Amino acid sequence: MYTVLYLPFGALGGFITVALTFLATRSGLSITEGALLGGAQMISQWLKWTWAPAIDVTLTPKRWYVFATACSALGVFGMAVVPLGPDTLWLLLAIIAIASLINSIVGMSIEAILAQATPRGEEGRVSAWFQAGNLGGTGLGGALGLYLLQVLPEPWMAGAIMGGLFMACCGALVWVPDIVPHRAIGGVVSAVQGVIGDLFKLGRARGGFLAAILCFLPLGTGAGQGVLTQAAVAEVWGAGATEVALVQGLFAGILTAAGCFVGGWLCKRFHPRTAYAVIGLLLAVVGLLFGLTTPGSPLEMAFIPAVYLYIGWNLLYSLVVGFAYAAFTALVLNAIGSGSAATKYSIYASLSNFPIWWLGLLLGTTADKWGPATMLYTESAIATLGVVIFGIVVATMHEAPELGADDTTFLEQRYRPAYVLAGRLRTIGMLTTVAVWLVGGVMGIQNWDVPDAAYPGELLLVGSAFFGIAVLVSSQVVAAMLVAFTDAAVGVSPLSPAQRMRVLRDVAAIEVEEDAPGVPAEPHGDAV
Repeated sequence: MYTVLYLPFGALGGFITVALTFLATRSGLSITEGALLGGAQMISQWLKWTWAPAIDVTLTPKRWYVFATACSALGVFGMAVVPLGPDTLWLLLAIIAIASLINSIVGMSIEAILAQATPRGEEGRVSAWFQAGNLGGTGLGGALGLYLLQVLPEPWMAGAIMGGLFMACCGALVWVPDIVPHRAIGGVVSAVQGVIGDLFKLGRARGGFLAAILCFLPLGTGAGQGVLTQAAVAEVWGAGATEVALVQGLFAGILTAAGCFVGGWLCKRFHPRTAYAVIGLLLAVVGLLFGLTTPGSPLEMAFIPAVYLYIGWNLLYSLVVGFAYAAFTALVLNAIGSGSAATKYSIYASLSNFPIWWLGLLLGTTADKWGPATMLYTESAIATLGVVIFGIVVATMHEAPELGADDTTFLEQRYRPAYVLAGRLRTIGMLTTVAVWLVGGVMGIQNWDVPDAAYPGELLLVGSAFFGIAVLVSSQVVAAMLVAFTDAAVGVSPLSPAQRMRVLRDVAAIEVEEDAPGVPAEPHGDAV
């Protein structure tokens, strides 16, 4: 139900960021101007918290959904009708901004239902289905929109078909529970005051504050996808319309939807804050490797066709983006509770959309001036810096614990998966380092005396040595940060080395509910 209802929200964004963005450079726009299309969409997503209270205090979420979906259908029709080119750029940007503003209400109406209808402890599973509709809709809107714009004789036909599909999703409202607006005695004014009171409670809570910091940082944004979609960028790898429509549209939708379920599972195993930070770092690693293997880069794999690398790295990138989006929703649901849900969720969504907006514009300019490889390096470096900043914030925010420092049984059971993951990261880092050194050594020896080799043997040997060291160091740092996050989340004295070793040696799977009987739960939502 949540997947189907959220499709129009994602599909409108996909039509803009995939279909229109790919055709931008082919229609006479620069890469930077093409990035403005996605930027116009993100402005409304960044500011939507300003009109979110209206969703909480006026009509029911069902009625808001029907209204917003109908307006979104008209918006996508308008985008298809207006010719794409330098002369019509500002008109198209205005249509995108207005349509995206109204389309945000599609998301807010579902978020209001989601927060009030989701049982405690089910945030990860529900987030997976919810974001599957968002990201799957992005892939569907991008692939189908690009295909229709290219094969139909008139562009308006593509817009009409997309708009009709949007309206068809309203049929899923039959199974949606009825949610009462946040009204109070005294009318709308009192209702708005109640919403503001809920926001202040959320801001004073440690969990709410940390979630806000994490959303504001440029982690797991997937902002590079909008640049990688553009024809001028895709051509660096020899990719054309077919490859872009598949890897940024159809297959991206499938993989990001699948990634949502992996992200939801991770949020059942670990605290959503920890999962979100680690996933953001994982996406940074994928972007770094993507850039290093770009044609003309130090680790270019000349023996593999460049278009295959474009397809493979984009699919992996999309998969990890799915992890991040599901973790974001679980993170927010864990923090906000059920009261004033549309407003509180929209504030977190706006915080997270702000870095997507400015990072997308920055990456577009970077790719335009210095190439797509530098763009990928930039995205990776910024995300890594964001994780470091969050680690510092977490480490400095200790609270008076509700558990005794000697209550190690609960600590071991609740946080064992994080310590186990840290150990596995160290192991994987060492094995990867050895593999890099072996491959680099073999290739370096083969090319040692080859005069016309694409990369001299000396370069391969030195490059693989440094890259292996970078992988080894980064895996150790990530593992150490994961342990630090976990220790800080406990809120009491960290486990002693002996206790931690006992946790690591306990190979039996331990499944403990977050709100175990007799164990104080983390403050959550309106209970703060």
